[in-house]
Amino acid sequence: MGNTQNEINQIKRLNIENFDNINMPIQVDEFLTEIKLHLQIFSLKKQLQSQNKILQQEIFLRENIENEVKKHKSTLENLVVVHSNGKGSTESLGRWGVWEMGR
Repeated sequence: MGNTQNEINQIKRLNIENFDNINMPIQVDEFLTEIKLHLQIFSLKKQLQSQNKILQQEIFLRENIENEVKKHKSTLENLVVVHSNGKGSTESLGRWGVWEMGR
């Protein structure tokens, strides 16, 4: 019973301590646990890299869309100011794809 508890404690330590330290003679459970942990870490690193790449693409796309929205918003605001000051007409707004709403 004590031997089994000792092996369980060694396996638990692998989760906390250095993964590259394997004592001789090699305990099969300890060795398999270490391999599983290395594979899990490798898999998680790959997943993180993939998610970071997707996130960077989404940020780039969002920034481009925000810039386009700002540009079009500024153009529309300028057209509305010109029209509301009486210096423009609905026809000039129509050329830009903007028509008076509610008339």
